[in-house]
Amino acid sequence: MTRTRLISTSVFLSLFITLFSCSEEKDKQGKDLRKMDFETEINNHNYTVQKLSDYVESLRYVPLETNDNSLIDGGLLYTDYIRQYNKNDFFFFDGKRVLKFDSSGKYVLEIGTKGQGPNEYTAIRSVDIDFNNDRIYLVNRAVSVIEYTLAGEVIRSTHINNSLEDCFVFGLGVPEPGSYAFEVRSQNTNKYMLAFFDNINDEFALKELIADPNPFQKIRRTYSTAYSFYRTNDDLFFYQDNQADTIYSVKNQSIIPAYYFNYGKYGMPRNESDIDVDNRTFIENERLLHTNKFLFMKFFFNTYSPEPFKEEVMRNGFKFAASNTSVYSIFDKTSGDLRLLKQFKRGSLGLLNDIDNGLPFWPSIASIDGDEVAMICPADKFIETYSSLSNPSDEIKKVLEVIDEESNPVVIIAKLKR
Repeated sequence: MTRTRLISTSVFLSLFITLFSCSEEKDKQGKDLRKMDFETEINNHNYTVQKLSDYVESLRYVPLETNDNSLIDGGLLYTDYIRQYNKNDFFFFDGKRVLKFDSSGKYVLEIGTKGQGPNEYTAIRSVDIDFNNDRIYLVNRAVSVIEYTLAGEVIRSTHINNSLEDCFVFGLGVPEPGSYAFEVRSQNTNKYMLAFFDNINDEFALKELIADPNPFQKIRRTYSTAYSFYRTNDDLFFYQDNQADTIYSVKNQSIIPAYYFNYGKYGMPRNESDIDVDNRTFIENERLLHTNKFLFMKFFFNTYSPEPFKEEVMRNGFKFAASNTSVYSIFDKTSGDLRLLKQFKRGSLGLLNDIDNGLPFWPSIASIDGDEVAMICPADKFIETYSSLSNPSDEIKKVLEVIDEESNPVVIIAKLKR
């Protein structure tokens, strides 16, 4: 890397104003901007039980092979980093490694090598996979980006720390081959930014596009999200923060508002003095998943939750009771309908599973063609739920025969209705 070029102040200011003007201005931007009116739905108490069969044709089950090489650390998969799969392969990140499995769940290989040599990583900070261009990108803690093919072959390693020497690098998105987009935080100013790098003859141009306007960051957070970028088919999206109200489409070296959450009075106050940190009188978006037709979303409604419940959680090795204020939501891109889900029984979140009568279903990953979504189910939970069914299918019986409580998770794949 030979040089860094900052975009001019005037261009930066115009971009800043465009991205973070008031909600009325957002509604005027771009004919493709989709608005989701949460304020109206909450005001009208429009919460309904949604059945899996209303969205899904069928389910199939893929137990991930368990051996010494493929055993997933702690049984946990961080699907916030990798939200897509193709029909031939699954790639999963367990917090330490990226593992590849085939469509039947058979372990194939580990992507990359941990170490301090050429083309090796010391720790994986972020992951992006571009299935259409046969690329996997790992952000090395060092900081560098290592590119691989889907077969695990190293293409190159690009060091970027000279351009971001005062920044922590978090999320990575690749709008097109050879162009990197990062969410970063300056150690000097503590501001959050979106930075682009164009790889042209091994030279990079740093373009600071946005600075974080969210006053809550000053109070609560000294770090940034690690999974701000996510894909659907050929499109790359950026969602800056769980108190933000806009999803951006990332194209070339710009970001364009694509979806807008109209939280109204339930959203994050813009003024720091108006924020009630203790009571959390605002909505937070915890997770997003795109398909061709639907946007699946999980929210923390905090004090506005219509059905809060207590649950036992484990943190730092200790169990304690915590309040769950989650509300799941589905946005139909075709009709424009926004649906807030009601719990079909106390503490049951997601879609009522009326297909196999098993676990409530809520997807965490989607196929690149948008035809399928999938849920990752821990093996012990799968056994507990499906072994108690009075008449499980033959496919479920086969899965139960090959797993035990210590096995890797089972991928439950749902074929979406057209």
